[in-house]
Amino acid sequence: ASEENKVRLRSWLAQQSPDGGTDFRSAFNEAFSVIGRSINSDATSSRCNGVILFLTDGVDSSGLEAQETADQNSVGFKIFTYTFGDGADREIPKAIACANEGVWYGIPDGGALSNVMASYYSYFASSPLLADSQQIRWTEYSDVTTRNDLISGCLPAYDRSAMPEQLIGVVCMDLSIVISLVDFRSKPDYDTARASMIQETGRCFRVSYNESTLQDYRQMVSPEAVCGSAKGATHVKTLLAVLLFISVFPMTS
Repeated sequence: ASEENKVRLRSWLAQQSPDGGTDFRSAFNEAFSVIGRSINSDATSSRCNGVILFLTDGVDSSGLEAQETADQNSVGFKIFTYTFGDGADREIPKAIACANEGVWYGIPDGGALSNVMASYYSYFASSPLLADSQQIRWTEYSDVTTRNDLISGCLPAYDRSAMPEQLIGVVCMDLSIVISLVDFRSKPDYDTARASMIQETGRCFRVSYNESTLQDYRQMVSPEAVCGSAKGATHVKTLLAVLLFISVFPMTS
């Protein structure tokens, strides 16, 4: 998020006031509209793995059916849904996650919502396709202190003894440890090397699980998250629905 967008968001939020009601359908319509525009723009989408995080602490008033979201989801983004609060709707958010190769999370009042939502990455990190790819991600950036341009190559580190393999973190090394950026850019084959780095970084490994493996993953989250398991009752005054879209953006030329 750029500073300009942050200012715009704060300005928009300052003009809002709570008035009740939770419209799932409008939220998903807007999400898929944003995704469509992003997919059709070379500058803003990698067209690789994508995920929608949907949070609600209320009950839908729009009559949305889970299949509607699956029909709209032509790009195959995974949808993770989060029911926050003991009285919020569980049935529809869970059905939406199940219809879109995602996972439903029930967070009780006082639960660690931010920690639960931040763990979505483990769905992708646990995939053998990514864990075994050994794909270097190259990143160009400016050092926060010196403002010098830097290029780093990064690889994930896994605990291979766990099943599924567990992401420990990411290890990166600056190219300047081997060669200065000035010397690197002065090489006659620099353009070829940089093009290769961009191509490697943009290589896409689409994560997808078969239904059995996905159900096992849901079971690790919670027995209630398994699709087809019992669902809790939902009776509460509606309050809020929030939708977030996250996509992965590769290094671009």
